[in-house]
Amino acid sequence: ANVNAKGYVAYVSNFDKMRGTLDVSGAIIDADFVNAYLEDDLSDDITLPKMSVSGLVDFSPGLISGDVKAKTNGGDMALTAEWNSKKTGYDVDLDLNQFPVDAFVPRYGVGKVSGSLSAKGERFDPFDLSMKVVAQADIKSAEYMGVKYESIRAKVEKEGNNADIELNSENPTANLDLTASCKFDRTSLEWDVVADVRHFDLYAFNLDESNSAIA
Repeated sequence: ANVNAKGYVAYVSNFDKMRGTLDVSGAIIDADFVNAYLEDDLSDDITLPKMSVSGLVDFSPGLISGDVKAKTNGGDMALTAEWNSKKTGYDVDLDLNQFPVDAFVPRYGVGKVSGSLSAKGERFDPFDLSMKVVAQADIKSAEYMGVKYESIRAKVEKEGNNADIELNSENPTANLDLTASCKFDRTSLEWDVVADVRHFDLYAFNLDESNSAIA
C-alpha cells in the first residue's frame, strides 16, 4: 500500500473532542495486509482489491464528514458521507460507475453496478422506534448472478414502527411499479401492497423451473 495522508487530527483518543482535517491520496497495491486483519467471520465475505483512493476527511467534536473517491478494476466510486455520534446520525451519498461490487464482496453474486444511492437517518436497528431513515437508489445498471438489470429506482422511508416503500422498474425481466406500506414490531408485520406488474419473468429470477412470466 502507498497511501498518503496530510493534515492534522487533535484528540484522536476522544471522539467527542476530535478535530482536524486529512487529505488522503494514493494506491493500495497489495491489500493482503489489510485482509489479514479482518475478523474470521468477515474474511470470507469481504476482501479489499487493488485500488487508487483520494479524498478529504474533516473531524469536529462528535462529527466526521468526508468526500472520498476510489477506482478499481475499471470502475469508480464517489462517496460523500457524514457521521454524527451524538445522535447516531448519518448522511450518505454514493455514486457508482461500473463499480465491481464482487471485488469487495465476492460471495453474493453482485457484479458491476452503475447508479446512485443515498441514505439519511438516525440509528440502525429497524425495531428501535427512534430509528428513522430515508433511503433511495437509482440503479442505471447492475449485474446479479450473471444477469444484467437496468432502470430500477427505489425509495424507503421509515419512522417509528411504520415504513413506506416505492419501487419502479423498467427492466425487461421485471417491468413494474410497486408501492407498499407496513407496520411492524418484533413479533408481527402488517403489509398493504399495490402493484402494477406489466411483465415479470419468473424463470429469470429462479422462481419457476419453466419459462413462465406474469404479465
